[in-house]
Amino acid sequence: MVRLFRGVVKRRHLLGVPLASFAAGAALVAGPRRAASAHAAAAQAIAVVQGAQALWAHDPAGAWQRLGGAAPRRWSATIGGLWMLTADDRLQHWQFDGRWAVRADRDVGPVAASAHALVAGDGHVLVAHGRQLALYDDRGGLLRTHGGMEPSSRGPAAACLHLPHRRSFVVAWPEPGELWEIQLDRRAPPIHEGLVHDYRLGEGIETPGYLGVRRIPLARPLPELSFAAVQAAWVAGTVGDDVAIVHLDVRRRIVSLRLPGARPQGAWLGLAGALPRWWLPQGDAVQLVDPRRWTPEGRHAFDAPVQAVFAFGGGVCVWVGSGAGGRLLHQQAAGWQDVDGGEAPAFVRAAPSGRQLLVAGAHPASVRLLDDEGRVTRLPPLPEGGRLEGLAWVRSSV
Repeated sequence: MVRLFRGVVKRRHLLGVPLASFAAGAALVAGPRRAASAHAAAAQAIAVVQGAQALWAHDPAGAWQRLGGAAPRRWSATIGGLWMLTADDRLQHWQFDGRWAVRADRDVGPVAASAHALVAGDGHVLVAHGRQLALYDDRGGLLRTHGGMEPSSRGPAAACLHLPHRRSFVVAWPEPGELWEIQLDRRAPPIHEGLVHDYRLGEGIETPGYLGVRRIPLARPLPELSFAAVQAAWVAGTVGDDVAIVHLDVRRRIVSLRLPGARPQGAWLGLAGALPRWWLPQGDAVQLVDPRRWTPEGRHAFDAPVQAVFAFGGGVCVWVGSGAGGRLLHQQAAGWQDVDGGEAPAFVRAAPSGRQLLVAGAHPASVRLLDDEGRVTRLPPLPEGGRLEGLAWVRSSV
């Protein structure tokens, strides 16, 4: 039976990478028709910036619109909108349809006051507060709470991620050392848990899959999760000098890589030539990792610490340095070339299309848009001025 189970996993995943990954990788080098659709999607992208006093959105008409009153406690951008916990303890859902407007508004009182994480996606929003999780629908209706009846030894959740390709949230609990995957698909298969048999045999106690918890017990210390990619069935985080990979279907840690100074939060899963590679920042370099065999496969060295790697213009862009010395480099046939000569980045985000970069400068506060043809569009200054504290893309629905 163990051999049979391994065979099932092998058919769905090739050495830790789902077979769909290679189709996704092929899409990165698709032809002109694909590129044209990517440019169309990029034209509909909207910049969302958190200033010191409020949250602002730059709409396609070219103006900044203030979203709500004071700066929110927490916020999370989604495709076509965003959720926020306001300073006056309300949960609000904002959407764009020619103009930003509130589509849902709910007083959540103590939940907002003690919230330390918020993540949204697939028509749901998850709020981590204290030792509990609260799940809401896209109208702000409370669907379920988790954790309230758990042992008092459970601490707060350390990480909450949305995985759109799996239609789920993943939550990390350092105490007692578990990951939870919460399914957002109403057709999700039931969950089987038990002391003798388990989910692999379809035995044990059966509970509904939708909004249910699939537990992944891991030995402590729990990895500090910070990476997930739409092509992968795994998530990654650090444990000291190790990078730990946790496979969500196998429900266990499948490998630990000794990479001191690695930054999974800035990594990118894409191509190096025609092969899938995980581009993982590590100190002053980017370590390429083969996600099929989890072996190092090349390295790019730079003269400053690497902050993050992005898909950009059908290739790769690397953000190196920090403060006044930070810059963006684009991989070309002649080597790594500067993307633009603007102010040093404080935040960088890739557009959903992968063909534009949104860059925020800190001194002075500024926001600019870079396209893959080298053109720079400087957005107007925020009406409030001051420093920038967050940056995201939202794709317009119009």
